[in-house]
Amino acid sequence: MYEQTKYLSQRVSESKKLANDKEWAKRMIDFICQQHLINAYHETRTSDNTVNVLNDYARMLSNYQLYNNIVNQKDFERECNPLDLKVGQFKEEIYPYNKTYNKIQVLLGEELKRPFDYTVVTISEEGIRQKLVEKDEAIRDYLEQAVNSIVETYNQQMQASSDPNMSEEQKAQAQEKAQQDMQAKIDRIVSPDYIERALSTTSSQKREITWSKILRYLTTIQNILDKKNDGFKHGLIAGVEGARPGIEGGEPVVKILNPLGLIYDKSPDTKWIQDGNYAGYKTTMSLNEIIAQYGDDLSTTDLRDLEDRLNGGWGLGSNAYSHANFNPEQYFFGIPVKQSEISQYGTNNPQLQTLNVYHVEWKSLRKVYFITYMNAYNEKQVDIVDAEGFYIPPYAESKSTTDRFGKSRKIMMFDGYEIETKWITDVWEGVRIGDDKYCRIGRKSYQYRNADNPNDVKLGYHGVAYSNMNSPIVSLMDRMKPFQYLYFIIMHRMKEMIAKDKGKVFHFDVTMIDPQLGLDKTLYYLDKLDIDFFNPLENANTAGVAQRSKITTSTDRSNMQHIMNYVQLLAAIDDQISDVAGVTKQREGSASPYETATSNQNAIIQSSHITEIYFHTHAKLWESVLNSLVQAAQDCWKHKGLRKQFVLDDLSIQLLEVSPEEFTGADMAVFVSNSRKDQEIFQKIEKLSEFALSSG
Repeated sequence: MYEQTKYLSQRVSESKKLANDKEWAKRMIDFICQQHLINAYHETRTSDNTVNVLNDYARMLSNYQLYNNIVNQKDFERECNPLDLKVGQFKEEIYPYNKTYNKIQVLLGEELKRPFDYTVVTISEEGIRQKLVEKDEAIRDYLEQAVNSIVETYNQQMQASSDPNMSEEQKAQAQEKAQQDMQAKIDRIVSPDYIERALSTTSSQKREITWSKILRYLTTIQNILDKKNDGFKHGLIAGVEGARPGIEGGEPVVKILNPLGLIYDKSPDTKWIQDGNYAGYKTTMSLNEIIAQYGDDLSTTDLRDLEDRLNGGWGLGSNAYSHANFNPEQYFFGIPVKQSEISQYGTNNPQLQTLNVYHVEWKSLRKVYFITYMNAYNEKQVDIVDAEGFYIPPYAESKSTTDRFGKSRKIMMFDGYEIETKWITDVWEGVRIGDDKYCRIGRKSYQYRNADNPNDVKLGYHGVAYSNMNSPIVSLMDRMKPFQYLYFIIMHRMKEMIAKDKGKVFHFDVTMIDPQLGLDKTLYYLDKLDIDFFNPLENANTAGVAQRSKITTSTDRSNMQHIMNYVQLLAAIDDQISDVAGVTKQREGSASPYETATSNQNAIIQSSHITEIYFHTHAKLWESVLNSLVQAAQDCWKHKGLRKQFVLDDLSIQLLEVSPEEFTGADMAVFVSNSRKDQEIFQKIEKLSEFALSSG
């Protein structure tokens, strides 16, 4: 069982953080892993000791199963008890007649069809300054060349107008035309729009174009469009979407995160996971996978210990929270774990020799010096250096100032430099294998930091929790689930009623059968010819003859009217699912025969307003992911450059060769366009083009 760990002070020097075999960092990793287990797998018990699972893991797992047409009978029983439907009481089983699948598929299809356009620009102050300087120099050079060209052209025209064979009137007209042509060229050259177009490829702007090509290569080679769609699917089903841009195998990559293994902590006022305090990811890996990925970072003793533990066959133990092979599906739902279910549910099985592996990141503090000096442009510039590796000479002078809050600040001065000590945000990371094996602990080698704000640093785990403003997460599937469960119940009851439907029962008065025909012939004519032969005088002298009517009568035992009522009820619940999801029947491609094309289109537009918040949040998340991917690529290729070729969507081949200098000092930002607005413009262009073609 774990000893209860505490959140440690982050204002500690790096040497102390790494002391005693990195004990400080290991305790931080244990704290994050323990908080994840407590928060994700927390259970409550009622007075009769009944387990009431109300955790996020159970909620998300139930949603994924529902999406894949799997009804957890135990989970479903909790929903059905208020309706007095006891699942399993008479060996009944609820079957999944799922209506939520199409709603989610419609949104996933729309996301895949939306344009994903972006622009890469320089955002650092130094980069913008250099861009403006280069632009001024380019304007000066351009105007100088343009003036020389105008003067040369004017001189040539004036020489042509001095031809002795021309009359005075012709010479005057030629000179006037030369002056008009020169003035027209001058007016065009000094036009701001003309100059802007002529200077569209300065060296700094060339760098932005180069980075646009690099990002195009990354989005193609990393299959970003498919990964975006997978992440959006997680967001709609589980309510949490996550991705991790980083470096693996010397190349920048983006990985989609399964919310069942995602760890994060943030305040209610923080929207994005990358802006939170810590984040991480839990995966289940076999011993071979662990050795392949972390073998170089583990000692021989650690590897031998892992093999001995796995071969020894661990059991679940009394404390599931602390166990390296904790199985949440078995713990919460009592689901027998089968080998075929491992890939489906992300579960783990001790018989497969697997271990839980945690990779976590957290925001710490680092002591730095802010050095202020005058740069080559005679402007004040501030650089940041690590305090532990910077030498301050003994002749440096010290002075104290007071800020606007009355706090005293100490500044060191020497050789025209002013040095102030500060603590800035710094990201640390580490890996824990099983319960007690650690590796890859330390400061992140590359950090997603804003060049103009050193405290604005992002975690490597990017993500967002949908609809959790001052409340637990509510995904789109969570909103549809109560109505879907009610749909299951009504469908289950209707199945029972259909099974009891017997139709009509016919009563046959055998005393009225004509003896000349007999029973067999009477039934034959009734079945084949629909002729009902009977003799009303047969046995006329017997008692009760007065009560006889026809030879055959019937009793209707059909439940069809009640079944039709259930069908209408199911249709009403289906409409409720559509309303809650914001995906109408028109949006699914179904239209009423009495509905006009205009009203159908209006219904689709109004429906899109409801779900637009999902698309907007999703696009902003991937804007942040691409920004971090650009920074990872910069750190990855700054020493070796880039030489690649890749195939575009139109099957053309794009060559890409970038020198290491292009990755040095480049602080680039990615801005994703408004896909909804782009889509509306494209639809308008389509309509206008149809009109233009029809009108010739």
